[in-house]
Amino acid sequence: MANGKGHPGAWMKYKYGGWIDRIPEISQSGTYTLKPLTGAEDNAFIIRSPYGPEQFFVVEYRVREGMYESALPSSGMIIQRIDTRYRGNSGGAPDEIYVFRKNGTLYYNGDISQAPLSDLNDVRSFNDYTNPFSFLQDGSKAGIRITDIVSMGDSLMFTVDLDNPVGLAMEPVEDNAMDISWKSLSPTQFILAASEVPHPVTAVKGKSYFPGDTLGSVATVIYRGTARTFRQTGLLSDKLYYYSVWAVTDSEKNSYSLPVEGEKRSGIYIVPGLPYIQKFDDVINGLPRGWSSSKGDEGWSIIGPSPDYENGYSIIAESVMSGNWLYTPGFYMSEGEKYLITFSYRNMEYGTKESLDFLGGLDRNDGGLNIFNLFSGKSINYLDMAIHKAVVQPSASGPYYFGFKTGFNGRGVVIDNFKVEKVPQATKVHSLPGEFYPNPTSGIITVPATGKTGISVFRSDGLRVFETEIEAMREIDLSGLGSGAYIINFITVQGSGAHILIIQ
Repeated sequence: MANGKGHPGAWMKYKYGGWIDRIPEISQSGTYTLKPLTGAEDNAFIIRSPYGPEQFFVVEYRVREGMYESALPSSGMIIQRIDTRYRGNSGGAPDEIYVFRKNGTLYYNGDISQAPLSDLNDVRSFNDYTNPFSFLQDGSKAGIRITDIVSMGDSLMFTVDLDNPVGLAMEPVEDNAMDISWKSLSPTQFILAASEVPHPVTAVKGKSYFPGDTLGSVATVIYRGTARTFRQTGLLSDKLYYYSVWAVTDSEKNSYSLPVEGEKRSGIYIVPGLPYIQKFDDVINGLPRGWSSSKGDEGWSIIGPSPDYENGYSIIAESVMSGNWLYTPGFYMSEGEKYLITFSYRNMEYGTKESLDFLGGLDRNDGGLNIFNLFSGKSINYLDMAIHKAVVQPSASGPYYFGFKTGFNGRGVVIDNFKVEKVPQATKVHSLPGEFYPNPTSGIITVPATGKTGISVFRSDGLRVFETEIEAMREIDLSGLGSGAYIINFITVQGSGAHILIIQ
């Protein structure tokens, strides 16, 4: 074999030599016996991979004896991977035939002299995690499981397990469903269980399970049937779910295979179009679609009706000792376009200083809000609602997510009137009080400010008719002054400035 001596393999004898009429296929789990390849019968089996029909495995028993086989390094089971898409392998990979051997991988040849497997060679099993391990042409797992490879001298016994499901795949569907699929060669029924917390779950032999049953202490059976796909609906957005799948190996005795397990985070709602306006007036029974807190229900609460905004409700991003994020839904943004994000905020408890950060990025989890730093307010102390505006210009198209991060020692921050809109390329964020708008106005103006700013409004005869002080961007209602031309004066630490204001 390693030195070029010995019989051709079973597949070569079958396909190219015609010396073997057929190679039977193992189609159910069980213990099987192989006779030496030099014999006329029972000298090879085909074992399919659950990952696809083009590649399968041929097992044969080679015995180190006789004129041709005495040069073999040892006796044992030889496992070959056959890929029917190719013919021969004289030029190297991709191979029609690959012989598994110790330390052999997609990138390393390994030791062909250690290809024979048996108890005599201290290699009694073959699967995706042994050495050698089962892999397909591209290096991916093959899902083959052979155990108890034992040489009996004139025969070799081994056990094949085709029941275990493999290849569990989970794909979020929007923000409230999950498509779950798996692969298996078994024609039997399967049980699918789901949970919201990570915890080992075991299907107990002798106990039957049907949808709605509890499996273990935390999992719930959500499917039983012969199909290998299932859609779970009614999920919470942006939440980790844990899944386990078993094959029912005996429905009368209620016995089960080993499970295949996996976890996946549900999807996040992507707003279908802009502008998007969220006033939080429907949050009594839960956050708006796509919004979530890193602390669950402990991370948010509602306040209202609020006189600040037509007696509607506002949302509170709570401050907790371990930190809290209040996440927005996703927004599809195009490369190079400009988007304006606006929100109002104030301290939940005036006099208790708070901090608030607003960041954006490609992922709400695992530190993914790291592209846009749109607001950083330290030690804020606002009694009335302040306004913040930020312009975003993505460098690549795709869904973007945003989040408010509160401090650790405050009482929380009230958030309201969150808006995302696409704006012209000339749009910029104003920061100076003299850039107030609109002007002329019907009475309400927005005054930019980044620090303590005094505002005074005078009639044309010099009489002061309005006075206030702000520390951040605010809307100022001057509609009670009546129509006319006024002088509006701003005083900051940088100085003062007067401007003409027209109220229509």
